Amino acid sequence: MNVNDLLCVGALPVALVDYIAMQAPPPSVGAQIGKSLYEGAKQAGISIPGGELAQLPDMIRGLKPGEGIDLAASAIGTVAKEHLSNG
Repeated sequence: MNVNDLLCVGALPVALVDYIAMQAPPPSVGAQIGKSLYEGAKQAGISIPGGELAQLPDMIRGLKPGEGIDLAASAIGTVAKEHLSNG
């Protein structure tokens, strides 16, 4: 999860936003992705205040017809000014 990147630089993770594009998978796949994101956020102690879910059958392709998925996320955190480093 992107939260690890924040922790590695001493930041306090706050939130995550996601982007999920699907070709046309069964509803159970979307439900499992949602449950997994929720569980990851719960374990990390962060919220998921927003994101996007798109069905793009002409742009996304999977190994099997109809099962293509693209998942991306960005995590946001805070770090004390005195802990900032530029290199």
